[in-house]
Amino acid sequence: MENFYNILSEFKGSRKMVSKDLKNFSSCAVLCFLLGISPASATDAISWDNLKEEAEKASEGSTINVTKDVVANGNSIELLQKVLTINFNGNTVTGSADYGEEPPFLFAGSGSSETNITVQNAVFKNISAGEEGVLYSSNPHLEVIDVSFLNNKGTGDGVAINNSAYNKLVITAKNSNVEISNNNSTGEAGGSGNGIFSNSSVYLNAHNGKTISIGDVIKIDSGTDGNLNINNTFKSHCDLNGTVYLDKKVNFAYSGQVINLGAKSGYKNGTLKLGVDAANSNDFRLVVGGEATLDLQNKNIDSMYLRLINGSSDEPIHLKLEYNGETGKMDCMRLDNDSTVTGDPYFIVDDIVVLKDGNKTETKFIENPTFPMDVSKETISSVSGGKTYVFKPVADSTKIGSYLVSKAKNISDLPAFIQDAGLTNDTEVALTQDIVLDASLGDLTGADRETTVFGNGHTVDANGYSGVTVNSTQNFGFNKVTLKNFNTPSAIENTGTVNLTSTTLDNSIIKNEKTLNLYGQNEFTKGLITGTNGELNIVSGMTNVGSDFTVDSKNITLSDNVVLNNKGTINSTDSKSEIVNQGAEINNDGTINFARIDVKPSGEINNNGTIVVDFFNLGGTGSANKSAVLNNSGTIEVVNNNFNLNKADIYNKVGGKIILSYMQDLMSVESNVVNDGTIEVVKSNQNYYVGSNSKFLNGETGLVKANIVNYGDLINNGKIEGDVQNGIAYGPTEYYGGTLTSNIDNISGRIDSFINSSVFNITGGTISHADKIYGRGAINIVGDVTSDVLLDGGYTGEVSVSEGGKLIINLPDTNVDKLFSESATITLKDKSAIDIKDKNVDLTANDKVKTEAGTVYIVANNGGKINFAQTSDIKNDKFDVSELTLSNNHGEWQINDSHKDKFAFADDIKLVKDSSADSVKYVTYDKTTGNVKYDSSSEIDNVLLNIQNKQGNSHYYDVKHEERLYPSTTELNNGTKLIVNGNNNIVMGLNTNLSGNEDSKLILNNTNLKASTINLDGNSSLTVNNTSGEAIAIDDGAEITTTGEQKVHFKGTSDISLSGRFIGKGSSEANGVVDLENATLTRRGNDRNINWTLNSGTLKYLSDSFLSENSLTMNGGSLDLRNGEVTDIQLQNLNVLKTSKIYVDADLAQGKMDNFLSITGTTNVAADAKIQIDGIKLLSDSTGKTVSIPFVDNPTIAAAIEFTGEQGIYYSPIYKYFVDYDEDSGKFEFARFSSDNGGGGDDDKPSNFNPAVLSSPIAAQGVYLAQLQSYDTALANMDMLMAMPKEERQAMKYQNKFAAADEQEVYTFSPNQIPEETKGIWFRPYSSFESVDMSGASVSNVMYGSIVGGDSGIIEHKNGWDAMYSAYAGYNGSHQNYETVGIYQNGGLLGVSGVWYKNNFFTGLTANVGASAAHSSTADGSEDFTMLSTGIASKTGYNWLIADGKFVIQPSYMMSYTFVNTFDYTNASGVRISSDPLNSIQIAPGVKFIGNFKNGWQPYIGVQMVWNIMNKTKFKANDVQLPELSVDPYVQYGFGVQKRIGENFTGFGEAMFRGGGRNGVAFNVGFRWALGKDKK
Repeated sequence: MENFYNILSEFKGSRKMVSKDLKNFSSCAVLCFLLGISPASATDAISWDNLKEEAEKASEGSTINVTKDVVANGNSIELLQKVLTINFNGNTVTGSADYGEEPPFLFAGSGSSETNITVQNAVFKNISAGEEGVLYSSNPHLEVIDVSFLNNKGTGDGVAINNSAYNKLVITAKNSNVEISNNNSTGEAGGSGNGIFSNSSVYLNAHNGKTISIGDVIKIDSGTDGNLNINNTFKSHCDLNGTVYLDKKVNFAYSGQVINLGAKSGYKNGTLKLGVDAANSNDFRLVVGGEATLDLQNKNIDSMYLRLINGSSDEPIHLKLEYNGETGKMDCMRLDNDSTVTGDPYFIVDDIVVLKDGNKTETKFIENPTFPMDVSKETISSVSGGKTYVFKPVADSTKIGSYLVSKAKNISDLPAFIQDAGLTNDTEVALTQDIVLDASLGDLTGADRETTVFGNGHTVDANGYSGVTVNSTQNFGFNKVTLKNFNTPSAIENTGTVNLTSTTLDNSIIKNEKTLNLYGQNEFTKGLITGTNGELNIVSGMTNVGSDFTVDSKNITLSDNVVLNNKGTINSTDSKSEIVNQGAEINNDGTINFARIDVKPSGEINNNGTIVVDFFNLGGTGSANKSAVLNNSGTIEVVNNNFNLNKADIYNKVGGKIILSYMQDLMSVESNVVNDGTIEVVKSNQNYYVGSNSKFLNGETGLVKANIVNYGDLINNGKIEGDVQNGIAYGPTEYYGGTLTSNIDNISGRIDSFINSSVFNITGGTISHADKIYGRGAINIVGDVTSDVLLDGGYTGEVSVSEGGKLIINLPDTNVDKLFSESATITLKDKSAIDIKDKNVDLTANDKVKTEAGTVYIVANNGGKINFAQTSDIKNDKFDVSELTLSNNHGEWQINDSHKDKFAFADDIKLVKDSSADSVKYVTYDKTTGNVKYDSSSEIDNVLLNIQNKQGNSHYYDVKHEERLYPSTTELNNGTKLIVNGNNNIVMGLNTNLSGNEDSKLILNNTNLKASTINLDGNSSLTVNNTSGEAIAIDDGAEITTTGEQKVHFKGTSDISLSGRFIGKGSSEANGVVDLENATLTRRGNDRNINWTLNSGTLKYLSDSFLSENSLTMNGGSLDLRNGEVTDIQLQNLNVLKTSKIYVDADLAQGKMDNFLSITGTTNVAADAKIQIDGIKLLSDSTGKTVSIPFVDNPTIAAAIEFTGEQGIYYSPIYKYFVDYDEDSGKFEFARFSSDNGGGGDDDKPSNFNPAVLSSPIAAQGVYLAQLQSYDTALANMDMLMAMPKEERQAMKYQNKFAAADEQEVYTFSPNQIPEETKGIWFRPYSSFESVDMSGASVSNVMYGSIVGGDSGIIEHKNGWDAMYSAYAGYNGSHQNYETVGIYQNGGLLGVSGVWYKNNFFTGLTANVGASAAHSSTADGSEDFTMLSTGIASKTGYNWLIADGKFVIQPSYMMSYTFVNTFDYTNASGVRISSDPLNSIQIAPGVKFIGNFKNGWQPYIGVQMVWNIMNKTKFKANDVQLPELSVDPYVQYGFGVQKRIGENFTGFGEAMFRGGGRNGVAFNVGFRWALGKDKK
């Protein structure tokens, strides 16, 4: 115990700092801590003493949730755990007592780099922290998330945080802003001391929209790893685009320490905002790792000495500055001879705030700019006190960062200013308001006039008047102006120089015949820039050309670092016009038609539109230049001249087309081309050239329509329509070979292998022409290549069949003595194959066929034979027969005579049987005779007896049915190989001992093994292989033992279940070596002393504990621990040789996950190898919004972890979570979807929940919508009857017809009441297809069903009232889709209805009851639940007749009540779903316009507005209240028509469209049959 106290004392620097409370720990408690055996858990704390108690007894990996504000009462909380999270859940910690030597929190641990403490969601304020600060860390990685420190006082190195450990400190603003201020000697402003102290690097990470504000001094006292890192992370799913504010300067102890700002290239990396003290540092050292902003706007003119600046023009530094007009000074960055500038920093000034008025004329923000850096060149304007200040960059390259300062004159009459000769000395004027012209701007007066109009964001509207005319010696500009409606007369007619800065052209035209310069952010939304001789220069910033805009120009020049986004049209005006890209980015989604395009080094073009040019140059010729880039998804045509490919990269994407006259790829520089689209050379006798330092990858979808000359590296996975010359000659003696990789069938023309240094890697295909390949370059067969003919004498190179390659002999002659070529040498390399079919291949006299050391695979048909020369060129150790094709049910033939002892069956030999050989069960190879023998009569007992009597041969047995063996044991030794092909049958009693110094093997293919014992000794091995497509099992009655380093192989493409015992008995640490390839192996039993090597495939454990006490080597395979339990995996050793995958469970409620915190032996990670966590199954939900769970504590393993789970989003039983991994702490971070982190708005929004728990609320709304449909269908009687005028209804009532004014018979009818005085039956099917907005859940809803009913006929009542009564039954079906949930519902209903009408007034009532059974399929499984529904609806309306009843306007009002009850159930994740009934009221006013035409046609149109009141579902998942889903209001409108056919049949149909809460279409049809005859 004394030694333990001494170790702990070292963490604090002196033994006195060890708490007295620590010494009261029992020996047992300390031992548990050291062994790390306490289970992790999540506990709550409600007071300081409660927190102290829970924290000091907490187990490894625990989370403590503080649920109330607490008061630090003077007691110190000392935490010795390696991994612990304290979540204060937004509560506040205040102080009531002074702390002395002991801090409120002391964090310690047992290793210098393995401890991780997280404190989150707290405010610490008004604490008297004593000597060590509020948070004192003597060892762990300390991460502080969403924690503020306010007005704490103390006397130590760091009052808020004192990180004396040599592990980093991370402060993060993730879900809320962070403030750290007034933490000093007094706890008030003006106190002394450091707020934050660290002996290692400090990370300040502000997420998007969040701010870290630090008003205290930060001191970092480490020379080896002591930088301040701001928004500096490469973590996935981490958007650090927030703001970090430093009020005080950072106190670095050593000159090598820096501020690292940003880390992600191509991303915004937030803002570093500096207060006065921080900005006026005399030793500012800044390294910019990604595009970010430095904000010096603090109401003071700052002078910052830049000791070091490191940046890149690709990742600019945006500046926000201030200026004092009285002194002429602005915020300034000073450099001198002691300064260091690395890279090529590029500054963009976004904003300048004027603090004081004045008349100084020059200022600067960089002093002594004699270093490699650059600044954006646009003129900046700033309005202060009604005055517009103008900051114009000084053109002198020695004065980078200097501005000429002036004040623009305010004007209100812009035409007068432009035309007034007396104002020519006013070079800068400003608009103070929007202008609508009442006169043309006119000609700019003054022969050499230079003028800029600063709009300050205002608009100049042409109002039908013309713009300004600029002559040849004049210079005119607009700055921050919108020019609007200059579309007939132009905004500018220019023959001089025009400068546009951050200008918008809206429906406006510029006629440019000389020079037009663009600066800043320009928006060209609609209009035209035109001019035959105009020069367009994009000097700085970004210019956006909209889809309704056209640019016509002679030349266009884009400076370095600018961006052009084109969605419109850009045209050249003559055949020598040129676009020169000097390092800019062009994004084209429109059309570019130009004579020439020249893309300089580092320039980039991203084309999704069309580019047509005569000449295209991409990249520079110097090898030191940066590459130019062309990404193409559209069409590029270079058809009249060549495409020069220099140092550049081209990616022609799927669908992209590049059409060329020819491609010239220079030899001296490196280019890379990836083609997934089409590249075509259309000029005759021209080629596509691949240069000697270049790579061309033609992807699977790629098509090259050209002859190719390749002297680089050409990989063809697609198609080449043309010849390929694999090399080039420059003069009579200078030759260059190329490397070509392709399937020979994918090249339509001939292949010239050219010279000896050329290499052709053939991946497959058929040699069908003797002259297909010619020349003398090397050929490597790396796939299956069929030789139908021998290459003729035109090919004289050397051929190799490489590993994995196969040469298939398909020559027309039976006897073969040559391979592949008439005269070339061919070498069969290790693990290559040759397929001799049924040929007699005699190579005994052929000295051009050679082999290398290793194994050559032989494939043969029945009777096939191959012999090799008995020479030293035949160097291989083995000929393995990998495939045999048999005919007849028995037979024997000699497959080899020359090297009989080297022949054997391959482990994975494949037997192909024709119909006559289907009964063959036993095949053997005898190495003494070279014969293959097979028959159909041998049983497995006879086979084993044969093996006992004659060891050393190869045996193959095909199991036709379940086989039970005698309990005797078979010995396999002296190189005997037994291959059992089980055909998914069961083999019992296969007891074998494998031994001997030679390689004896038992291979079980597709075999279910029971009650068998397999003992491995010597050099023996066992292989279990399953390629059957069905699972196989080795049951718990089987046992496998090893005595040393014997190997057991599990492989195949199908599942293997291993339940039997598996024991390594040897003394070596590596005993019991098991490797896995391709198959999925489920381990259902416990292992001991096994070294699992996962080469590929997946190892799944039924219980995590089964993996403990074993070793694991990750070599490209996967380990799946998702089995519903979380465990500390206690491995003996862990080795990571190649990138591999692991899948785990996580129990968020307990704050624990499957982890590797308890590796007892060695760990090793190879260079570049990673452990990819590719899936996490969440077993429960966290008690708070966030939880951090430790996964590894070994820093080497932690750094190798990559979280590759899809999107970083996972479902727990109830919620959704963002998931991320922090390699520094080895923790996984789980953040529940919420409004704080970019989830679905408010925390109770449906998008924040696992869709599975919303199945029943969605289904309940589906039933509700079906109920609404049933009301409409049931009341269709009334709707259709009231479509006709009162007079016609009366006539129908009494005689079914009446005479119209034209004496023609006119039938008017309802599909439900014809003739009205008779009874009838009706049938009404319906369907609808829609998207329903259920309170933020967008649900796809399809409804279908039908209702059948019968009518009573019309019944007369008193006072002129008529009535009709109906009964009906129906089927309702529906299908809802929401994210990963699919719901099918089937139900039925019974109902009655009645309608009453009098004259033009009508009302109806219907009621029904029904039930629905729902089946829901989710990502977690499937479930069934039941719902009951009932409801009542009433509809009332009135007819207004127009044109004597020919037209009817029918307003109506419908109201309904619906009850839906969902029975409680447990879903597939084990969550109990309960609910209160849905009670909903619908209000739906509407109106119809109905026509009554001849021949009984009644068309109509209608519209109805629907509101759903009290429509919210009330469901719970366990005890969690789920979002209340409801259907938003919607409108439905549509049309319909009804028609009578004959005397007794009526039909109608309608289509309704919906918008709002429901969006879609519904279809209804109906048919009615009257019972009885019409009465005339």
